[in-house]
Amino acid sequence: MNDINEVHNVYDLLQKHFSENGWKYTTLPKDRVILIAFDNNNDHDKIRCLGKLIEEYSQFIFYSVCPHGIPESKRVAMAELLTRINANRVLGNFELDFDDGEIRYKTSLDYEGIELTSAKWLENLVNVNVTMMKNFLPAILNLINHDVTPLEVFNSIERIRS
Repeated sequence: MNDINEVHNVYDLLQKHFSENGWKYTTLPKDRVILIAFDNNNDHDKIRCLGKLIEEYSQFIFYSVCPHGIPESKRVAMAELLTRINANRVLGNFELDFDDGEIRYKTSLDYEGIELTSAKWLENLVNVNVTMMKNFLPAILNLINHDVTPLEVFNSIERIRS
C-alpha cells in the first residue's frame, strides 16, 4: 500500500510505488524523471518507459517508447495508422515524431487540487500505457515490415478499448 502521508512528495511516491512493485528503474532527480524498461511478450525488445513529473504545474506524464524506429518512407502511413487507432482511445494516445521516427504512447494526469492518498492512480496510468504499446506493437510492426496500407492494418487489429 502506498500512502502519500509516508512520503514527502509525489516524486518520492513514484519511486516508492515502483520499488514496492519490484520494477527496476533509474532516476534523473534533477529533471524529475524516472526511466523503466518492460519486457515485451510479443517481441524480444524491451519497451522503454519514461515518467516525467512537472511539479510546478502538478502534472505527471508517462511515455512508453516503441522499440522500433519508423523508417522515413513509412512515417506518413504510420501517422495515418496511429490517427485511426487514436480515434478510439479513451485513455492516452500514440504520438509519432516525424523527425526521428520515434513512436510513444502517452498517458498523463493533472493532479492540481487532488489529494493523492494512494498510488492507485499511478498503477492505472502506467498499466494502461504499457498495455496499449504492447497490444498495438504487432500492428505497428505489420505496417513497417509489409507492403500493406494503414487501413488494411487498422481493419485487421482487434479493437482495444482504453
